[in-house]
Amino acid sequence: RKGARRDTTHTNVEPLPTIRSWPSVPIPRKSSRPGFAPAAPTRATGSSRS
Repeated sequence: RKGARRDTTHTNVEPLPTIRSWPSVPIPRKSSRPGFAPAAPTRATGSSRS
């Protein structure tokens, strides 16, 4: 039982430092949408055009 608990903690801890090391990972990961990434810069340009 202790081993299984350690495995879960290790998996949860690994993504934490990985995301911190890659600030670009959490941004696209949260979007998960391929259209959101280009939508961010597009929206800014669209707002300016408006």
